[in-house]
Amino acid sequence: MTLFYLPNNSATPNVNRQLTFDVAKGLAVLLMIMIHVLDFYGLDEVRFSAFGNTIKFVLGWPAASMFVFIMGVFVGFSTSTTPREEIKRAKGLCLYVYFLRIALT
Repeated sequence: MTLFYLPNNSATPNVNRQLTFDVAKGLAVLLMIMIHVLDFYGLDEVRFSAFGNTIKFVLGWPAASMFVFIMGVFVGFSTSTTPREEIKRAKGLCLYVYFLRIALT
């Protein structure tokens, strides 16, 4: 029994994925989710307790810095050819996040 479906299709492009970075990025995202769930949905008794403060201190800063570092590494692996394309992509992502934030509040 397999846990994930991994297609074995030769038509898909070879993107030379870095498994270590992918696992670290996934771990950083999970840690960020834990921190945000604690902050937004946790009871005050839990958030401001020794447990909540320890979780935020131990997981919060490392998760955020690991996520930002790995995103910076992947910018280096990007297939964009010019800085203009990178800036255009960054502006588009910022606008997307901005409008998503407005839509969710």
